[in-house]
Amino acid sequence: MTDISVSGFAREVGMSRANIRRLIDIGAIPRNSDGTIPLEEGLRAFENRKGGKKSAKPSSSDIRDKTAQAKLAKETYTAKLKELDYRHRKGELIEASDVAAEAQRVAGAVLDKLRSVAPRCAVICEGRPAREIESIIDDAINEALAELQTCKFK
Repeated sequence: MTDISVSGFAREVGMSRANIRRLIDIGAIPRNSDGTIPLEEGLRAFENRKGGKKSAKPSSSDIRDKTAQAKLAKETYTAKLKELDYRHRKGELIEASDVAAEAQRVAGAVLDKLRSVAPRCAVICEGRPAREIESIIDDAINEALAELQTCKFK
């Protein structure tokens, strides 16, 4: 069995000595008591750890794959933006700020209608029994809601 120095092993597998020492420290690569590495065992351990690759550098096919993935992601994003722009121009989408403004306007109209119920009912309800007052208020609220249903909102 051949033994090799840390530097020699680093050259053999295409890594720095510091990286090989780290792998030795974590127990990923075996080391003899004299500081050398048993070559066959070390290579086997290194290849098992790296999935059979001897170099830490990415291969050109890995780079091409990552480039293709990045290009596909960019094209997908661009297509989605174009679809959103098309749907907006077509009138299928509304700006969130427009929706919020319209919701606030509608809420204001509902609030105004409901606030007007009490002053209108107060005069009518004076001196009447509770059941009759309840009916008057209920009718006034239903009338206000019916008016809101006929309103034309944007």
